[in-house]
Amino acid sequence: VERPWSVILDRSIWTLVTLSETQNRAKRLLFFTMKHIPTLLAPNDLSSTQSQLSSSSSSLAESVL
Repeated sequence: VERPWSVILDRSIWTLVTLSETQNRAKRLLFFTMKHIPTLLAPNDLSSTQSQLSSSSSSLAESVL
């Protein structure tokens, strides 16, 4: 006779495994994207994007404070 807690345990373990798999895939996708961004963008595009990011983050900090 199968105990209900073992079923719950099996389900929770399966959920954890699925979650970790999803996280690994997301990490791999993020790493792949970050690795290929410099080749996709020209250097001047990259610098302008960085300046836009820094200005937006500073304005965000000002609005928060």
